[in-house]
Amino acid sequence: MKTDCDTMQKEIGRLLVNEIKEGKAYSLKIPENKDDLEVIVVKYLGNVRAWINSCPHDGRPLCRDPDYVWDTSGKFLECMNHQALFDPKTGMCTDGPCTGDSLFRIDVSHEGREIILRI
Repeated sequence: MKTDCDTMQKEIGRLLVNEIKEGKAYSLKIPENKDDLEVIVVKYLGNVRAWINSCPHDGRPLCRDPDYVWDTSGKFLECMNHQALFDPKTGMCTDGPCTGDSLFRIDVSHEGREIILRI
């Protein structure tokens, strides 16, 4: 039987909707995590998506600076370590050593003028 604790998600950050620009990426540290993980937040085709900044191929960050997470076409997220490409709508790797794997998705919801990130 599921309890409320089983389905509760922890809020890890908030961003103002009007601060998230189309085609840009943002990085947020996840509070209270021993692995010092970060979240990458992007707005693509009007939708905000977020993932753990960790490549499924080997666990290294996709990027150290979110200004460089997009490939040169601006259509894919690109891992800085081995140039794997990820669909910004789904997080799925479309090319590279992790083809078919996906980034770990962070839940995104809207409350008023804020975007809430939960894990």
